Amino acid sequence: MSKLEEYRRKRRFDLTPEPSGKDVQATSENTFVVQKHAARRLHYDFRLAINGTLKSWAVPKGPSLNSADKRLAVETEDHPLDYGGFEGKIPEGSYGAGTVMVWDRGTFTVEGTLDARKQLEREEIKFNLNGEKLRGSFVLVKLRHSEKGNEWLMMKHKDAAEDSAWNIEEHDGSVLTGRTLEEIKEELPPKRKASPIRAAELQGARKCSMPSRVEPMLATLTDRPFSDPNWLFEIKWDGVRALARIENDALTLRSRTGVDMDKRYPELASLPDVLAARQTILDGEIVALDTTCGLPARASSRGSLSCTSSLIFSTVTDTTFAKLHSSIASSSCTDCFARPNSFGTPTISWSTEKNCSGWQNRMAWKGSSQSEPTARTLVIEVRTG
Repeated sequence: MSKLEEYRRKRRFDLTPEPSGKDVQATSENTFVVQKHAARRLHYDFRLAINGTLKSWAVPKGPSLNSADKRLAVETEDHPLDYGGFEGKIPEGSYGAGTVMVWDRGTFTVEGTLDARKQLEREEIKFNLNGEKLRGSFVLVKLRHSEKGNEWLMMKHKDAAEDSAWNIEEHDGSVLTGRTLEEIKEELPPKRKASPIRAAELQGARKCSMPSRVEPMLATLTDRPFSDPNWLFEIKWDGVRALARIENDALTLRSRTGVDMDKRYPELASLPDVLAARQTILDGEIVALDTTCGLPARASSRGSLSCTSSLIFSTVTDTTFAKLHSSIASSSCTDCFARPNSFGTPTISWSTEKNCSGWQNRMAWKGSSQSEPTARTLVIEVRTG
């Protein structure tokens, strides 16, 4: 039986603009989408791309960033992957008639040692979302004594992305077009372009081999400081510029002039183990922090670090040769800077938010403009003592 048989059986594709879906194939897709659906009853459809289809749950009250909320999530039929980009009107007389908005979308990583399929079989799946509206750690748990047999609970874990004052009505609007449900229903033109979440969505992107050498991005001088809501700024690190190349589970560190730096910073040797990317190039800066005040101390030209220091590798360019932000994810990702969870174990985090709690007094963010939505700041912190 095809995974999409029930989906197709319920719909007449000569009447509805919904995609019929391609035949399911093995895929490493790790995207998610939330669609606001004004059907007979308004609800939100939460979908995870797993094993070639969108595993789907109808969430009547919508997802929440408040860990105190327990949202009912009713499991529905699998949807095709291309349904994640569907926004429009389902005509009267059709299954699910009403207006559909792409309320949020992004990438996700599964938490824990089991993959998504095995966690679903155990009727509990934990995952970390990196969307425009939803971020951080969540869990979906199937109710053991559900009368209908398809009822789950969706809950937010306590982390840096939690929002105890969360109100879903304050986060309305399509992430694809910027339109409201009423504007989609009236078929008004889009107000914005969608931010890409896959490399294939970037203009001019093409599949190619890793370059043998890349030049680091250099700062551009300006006549005067500026203020721009699309830009965030970080302090001067006083560190050592480095290009980290990961390929075939091996790390190569090079200076901006191409000098081998592998032996200078053994603390970064475990970097490939905590990145989901199998092939990537990170352009960043190695910084030693004084743990008494959290300020950067100038790194030695020999690369030595004191036993009380933290080692930070902060990217200052986008992940051109990785699969965007999803490819550099781990189960410990959060929206803000994170302290290491054990000595010698790197913890990864990124954000384009201004108000990262805990570290906001130490540094500001250097982010991307809205016209360059793929850039991210990645921070890896390794405690060396």
